[in-house]
Amino acid sequence: MPSFSGEDQKMKLKYLTFISINLTFIILSISLLYFSSNHSDVTNGSKISTSSQNNVSDKEKQKPDNLVINGTINDSFFSSALNAGLTSKQIFSFTEALHNSVNFIDGIEDGTPYSIVLDKDTSHIRSFFYTENNRLHTIQLANNGSYYNELGVNLSSNKLILPTGNLFRISSHFSKERKHPIVGIVQAHVGTDYATPIGTPVMSVSKGIVSRSEYHPLAGNFISIKHNNGITTRYLHLNDRYVNKGDHVYKGEMIGKTGNSGRTTGPHLHFEYIVNNVPQDFTKLYNNIEMPLNNKNQKKLLKCINLSKTLITKILKEA
Repeated sequence: MPSFSGEDQKMKLKYLTFISINLTFIILSISLLYFSSNHSDVTNGSKISTSSQNNVSDKEKQKPDNLVINGTINDSFFSSALNAGLTSKQIFSFTEALHNSVNFIDGIEDGTPYSIVLDKDTSHIRSFFYTENNRLHTIQLANNGSYYNELGVNLSSNKLILPTGNLFRISSHFSKERKHPIVGIVQAHVGTDYATPIGTPVMSVSKGIVSRSEYHPLAGNFISIKHNNGITTRYLHLNDRYVNKGDHVYKGEMIGKTGNSGRTTGPHLHFEYIVNNVPQDFTKLYNNIEMPLNNKNQKKLLKCINLSKTLITKILKEA
């Protein structure tokens, strides 16, 4: 799958606009600073003015462990983040690292609340949380420089992921001719069946837009997602569906859980990968698949996520 798309180019155009705005702002700021000895910092999402280092107590001189910014998406993530105090460089660095996985142009709805934790040493966005459809979404920077979600999916990678995250036994392979286990006739099996326990998280293998999320007597609870480059993915026999038609989803987003709905012989996920309306054998793309973090590293990631959540909660209580 090519790494650039129309959405990505829109993002770059929008970034250039923000660069122009920030250059103007910087020029004005330099002029003001030339005639003023005061300076301001952005701490915990608020601008704090200090008149002199000599008048600041030892407690106030201590640099906070991290900078926290809380806000709400209005118009776009870019403009909202700028208004909250982030620089164009910080925003572009973050969105560029995630452009293969997350649609920041119109993938997050207006009115969505978010929280950002900045790294105290690099000022990079360390943690990003936002709540949409009553679900908390998490993006966390790891020590290797990549961003991950709470399920351990590498969002900085341009590779696909398995719809089940980890490997499960394939109970029925993609085949042009297969004897149907229920009706007994020979017909094509245009997907891959993963035998999973009921309730296994199901993730979107790439960013896209939900085209269908409904119940069918044969497919059971199923979801269909349209991606870039004429690609469509389908997820059948689900127990739960967490997305609706028209929703934007990011790579690795949990869209549902496996089940045994519809016409089946047992719990499993039937997954289809379709290119230009032609079903493909997804297992042939396994060389372009990236597995999530192993259990040990995922526990470390979750520890970092929880530390950021604790910090945000503390800031909100003190506000």
